[in-house]
Parts: sequence; C-alpha cells; structure tokens
Amino acid sequence: MALSFSDPSTGWSFECPAGAGGEPLAGGLVLKDVRHRSNNFARDMRLIGLRLTVAEVEPSGTVASRSSVFVQLDSASFEFGAIQELKPSLVVAPPAPPSAGSTFMHRLQRAVGALVLLKSYFKDAEGNYFGFGVRVDYTAKASLLARWANCEVSALKLSQIFLFSHYGVVPPHEPGKLLTATRCHPLSTYEMTENPALDRTRRYQRIESIRFDYRLHLTLDAKPVSFGSPAPTPGTNNAGLFRDNDTVNVLGALGGTISNLSSSLGVSKAAFAAVEKQLILEVLAPGLEKGLSTYKEGGAEYTCWDNVHWWGYRGKGPMISSPGAFHAAHMHWRWGSAGSWVRATIPEIDTTGRPKGLPKDLPGSATGSLLVDPRIWIQSIRVAVVHNHPSLDPNTSWVSLDKLSAEDWKSLFTGLIAEPLEIAEGADIVCWYSVEVHRELTTPSGMTLKNKLEGTVFLHGLFFAHEAELSTPQVGGTEPQHWPHSESAIRSGKQWFRDAG
Repeated sequence: MALSFSDPSTGWSFECPAGAGGEPLAGGLVLKDVRHRSNNFARDMRLIGLRLTVAEVEPSGTVASRSSVFVQLDSASFEFGAIQELKPSLVVAPPAPPSAGSTFMHRLQRAVGALVLLKSYFKDAEGNYFGFGVRVDYTAKASLLARWANCEVSALKLSQIFLFSHYGVVPPHEPGKLLTATRCHPLSTYEMTENPALDRTRRYQRIESIRFDYRLHLTLDAKPVSFGSPAPTPGTNNAGLFRDNDTVNVLGALGGTISNLSSSLGVSKAAFAAVEKQLILEVLAPGLEKGLSTYKEGGAEYTCWDNVHWWGYRGKGPMISSPGAFHAAHMHWRWGSAGSWVRATIPEIDTTGRPKGLPKDLPGSATGSLLVDPRIWIQSIRVAVVHNHPSLDPNTSWVSLDKLSAEDWKSLFTGLIAEPLEIAEGADIVCWYSVEVHRELTTPSGMTLKNKLEGTVFLHGLFFAHEAELSTPQVGGTEPQHWPHSESAIRSGKQWFRDAG
C-alpha cells in the first residue's frame, strides 16, 4: 500500500510505499510523486542503502586488508517502526526546551544536532516553528555487527528524515536574497557507539568510512504551475554543473560583457570558474574529496564542482538564468570564496563545515564554505546525472538494491555504457548523489584529523523555486554556458568523468 502525505501550510505532498503496519518496505523510506503547490518536483526519492568500508587492523596498527560491505535498510539488519509524520503545531516555542521535548524543532534537534544551523528555515516571522516531514528510525541488529568479532563499533543507529520548509524569500536561499523558494532536506543521520570490549592486543576491525548513496529522480516542469491547478504530466529535464569563483573575476566579467554585449553573461563570468549549462552528455562529477575542493589522484590534479541546478526542458528558447535560476531545483554543497564577505551576513547559507585553523599544508581546504555537518566535514561527495536506465531503476522488478551501490561507485555507470549518452535536448534523467563520510584524514605532514562517530549527511538538501525568470534586473545569462571546456570539446571527448578544471 501507499501512505499519502500532504501539508497545506508548506504546500508539499507525496506518497510513501508502506507495509500493513505503516512501516517502510525493504530498502527504506521512499517518497513518490513529490509536488509543491501543484508543481512537480520528483517522481522518486530514496536512499539506496549504506556501504561500509571496514579495515582489518593488526595490534601494531598496520592495516592487513580492507573490505566493502553493502547494507540494505530491511528487517534482516535493522529494527524499525512505522513512518512518522513530522508536523508542528503553530505555537510559539518557549525560550528553553520543555522537559518532555515535545516541540517540532526540539524533537528534531535531538536526532539532528546540526539542524540548529538551519532552524531559521522552519520558523516564521512570529516565531512559530513551521515545517513538515516524515521520518523512520533504525537500530542495527546484533547480527549486523557480529560479522566483525572484535570491532571498534558495537552499535549503529540511523534515521531517515525528509524535511520540508515553507515557500519564501526569508530567510534567503542565496546571497542576492532574490530567490523565493522552499527547501527539501533528504537527511540521513547516524550514530555509532564505541565498543567498550574492544581488544587491541589482537586483530580488530575499524569502520573507515560509511557511504550513503541516494537516487533522486527529479521531474521539474518547464514553467511554473498555478497553485490549485492539476499537476502536469512530468516532461523531460535538463541539468547543469557549476563551480563558484574563489576570487573576484573582474577580467572575466568584463570579457564576457564586451565580447557578447551582455551584462548578464558578464555576471556569469564573474560568478563561475567553471560551468556546463546545459549538460551535453551524461556525467560523473566530483563534488568534494575528503572535505577538499581540489585533490590529487594518480599524479593528476582535479577540481571539484560546487552545485547542480535542475530544470524542465524548455525547447530551443531561453534556459534558466545563471546565476539566478528562478524556476529550478538547486543543490549546493560548497560556496566559493568570492563574495564571502556578503555571505558572512547570511548564516543560513554560509555555514562552514571545516574547523578553523586547519594545517596550511592541506591543499584545497582554505577556499570557500562547505555546506556540511561540521562534526563530519571529512566527506567525499560524488554526483552523477544519467538517463533513467531501466537497469539502474529500483522500481524495475528485476533490479535489486545491492546492484545499485557498487564498491567502485563510478563503475555502476561506466560498466553499463562505455560512453555517456546525449542529454542536451532534454531527457528523462536521474541525479545520483553519494556521500562518503571518512573516519579520518592525514595531511601531507602526517597530522591526523578525525571525524566524529555521529552526524547528518545531505544537511542543506535542495531548494526549489518555481517562479518566472526575472527580466528586470537581469540576474544572469539565460543562454548555454560552457567553460573552461567548450560544448564541442565535451561532445567530442565523450568522457564520463568530467571535473571542473
């Protein structure tokens, strides 16, 4: 059966497949036919599952071997109950939590400690908490961790929380404070308990990373839909990748303006160090590498992307503006350094996940602000935008979830098709978003930095705007934008993996 959820105060509605007792089916909490005020947002949103990287460690500290294990959210591995609806009463919160901890935000903050960074998104002008969501809590069975007889961790708890905000411009969603939007947070929280009986005098197991693989089948409309109108049949979509500038690009802005006689393109040149709008081919893209926005691998240096924008295909006419995107879904995990003095006045969009005073020999750490839980900032984020391939669709009866979480994440896509397919002219596309939280990071000088054993991933989620594009003032360019790699170079290169360098 499917449970239907809707909330007139925020305007969100969706369905969740469930068992007879209202519990999620094997695989976890899934949202289907997600809409906001009659505007289509997503056909299917879900967490595919977890992937644990476990090291076998000798008493000397030497790692003997590593293994990767996929864990599905089901009754074989976890205890869990029914899907809970999160819906606050419009009562002004007291200055301190009541002893019962009964209010909307207090209940959430106990499970999502970092949500305090975002609490203003769920508060109205009168001080009332104002939000909507669903949640399922999971406790790992003893049998899940028993496979590792002498593990550093003795217990694991998880929560899946989809949280939605009201539609508005206050608090702002971006530095210009121009965009009216609503928030969707597909949060996953976890807490691992240290094992008091751990014996380090013999070989033991250490969980080196925990990875969360999301599949987001976003289906936006080509233009805004009036609230109360029937939701249109979802059409094809476009997406774009962007990297923010870390310095004020005055020359780029002037060059874009003069060569194209377009002030909006000059704004785009000033804002973005790299852009693929629209995506020409399917893509695998790096977002962060252990909390860093640049990294080296195999002797080569790579530059990460900062955000994805997603919109309904509009034919040959103007696209979304960039920067701007007044009718699109936005997903940011980093802001560039340029303009940080403005963003510093807007704490909701400029929370940094990196601790202060990081070692100076740590490359790619000093630029920009990470939009991650500061307890677990050492994260690797990977993004894919691909066709809705039947063999990658968990709604297809013959596709099991364990087949959708490869140990080598890239191989899930490159193993399917050798060269990425065209998506420039609109397609039924899916966003895959993977967050790997690492236990620690070693700097070039040998210093070890560590994450906590608890945190929340996908903290800032997505924001969704469904408004007509502003023409006065013109915010950003509405034409295709591709730099430093041209559209022709991307198409002829036929590369799955494309970084922002």
